[in-house]
Amino acid sequence: MMVRRLSTLLRQDARIALRHGFHYVILFLAILFVGLLNYAVPAEVKLTPTEYFADLTSDKAMETYLRAEGLGADRFLPGREALEQRVQGKENSIGIIMEGSVAEPVFTIIHQGTEAPEVLNILDATLEELVDLLRGDVRPEVSRIEYLRPPVAPIPFNQGLVPVVLSFEVVLLGFMLVAVLVFQEKQEGSIRAYRVSPGGTLEYILAKTGVNVLLSVLYSLLIVPFTLGLGVNYPSLLALVVLVSLLMTLVGLATSVFFNNISEFLFLAVGLILAVFMLPIISYFFPSFAPSFLTWIPSFPAVFGAREILFPTGKTGYLTPLLGMLLAESAFFLAAAYVLVGRKLMKEGR
Repeated sequence: MMVRRLSTLLRQDARIALRHGFHYVILFLAILFVGLLNYAVPAEVKLTPTEYFADLTSDKAMETYLRAEGLGADRFLPGREALEQRVQGKENSIGIIMEGSVAEPVFTIIHQGTEAPEVLNILDATLEELVDLLRGDVRPEVSRIEYLRPPVAPIPFNQGLVPVVLSFEVVLLGFMLVAVLVFQEKQEGSIRAYRVSPGGTLEYILAKTGVNVLLSVLYSLLIVPFTLGLGVNYPSLLALVVLVSLLMTLVGLATSVFFNNISEFLFLAVGLILAVFMLPIISYFFPSFAPSFLTWIPSFPAVFGAREILFPTGKTGYLTPLLGMLLAESAFFLAAAYVLVGRKLMKEGR
């Protein structure tokens, strides 16, 4: 009997979602992000300045060495004046002039004046090492790099944004769309009719989460194949998407019952809660910033779990604890949503 009621509610909520054009929202976002990631966002973004060189020594040792290392011909200028003009014409650039000889080099660095001191210090150290290489001097090894896992190829910048686009849109969809459904039912008065129907609180919650999970899966299946192709671990990815969507839908449902309309919800809940959910994106782009409290925010395992699934590094044993944590958090918010929906929506006068 419960299964029949749940099926009826699912169809009803699906019709409401279709009537409000939720599927068009999903399709629009998917097309927008696929277009941006494939055609607008570059595969490589250089955040450090681009170096241009003018080797004014007689033997051109620096230019010969750097060309042999694969540096393009456009990075070398014939003289000081040409180098200064090139640096003036490109904001994120630095000019390096080498004069004298390899035995007694003299370097002049032309820069914009806005670079961080660390950038210039690294450049100084790099030039010292370059001179040693040109002289044939061998420095004693003072450091050693050990890899916990075999190194993997760098992720292109545009593809590296897929976990962010995927995770945070699923977070937003789960949180926002369920609130729209709840407020629509309040406005239309259908929640009053549901109170006197045989349906219970649990069926009401499961129907809402079911529709949102389906929309999130649809969104994922529109984004990932058209940006990364079919060579992805889709079972693991969809398991993650389903649990993140489930969790965020339950959070949105438990939160929305405290508000009377969508305006109040957007102003307070979205401004506060979604600001917190967006914090893990800082750790994604700046891994050194990873305080422990961030790991408990649902969007943290979502974005980092999606990255490991989409771009495997050989890490093992991460998925089961991750999904287990999302399940535990979902169980907690299911209980919270059950209590709050029962008190706020399923009783007259609320």
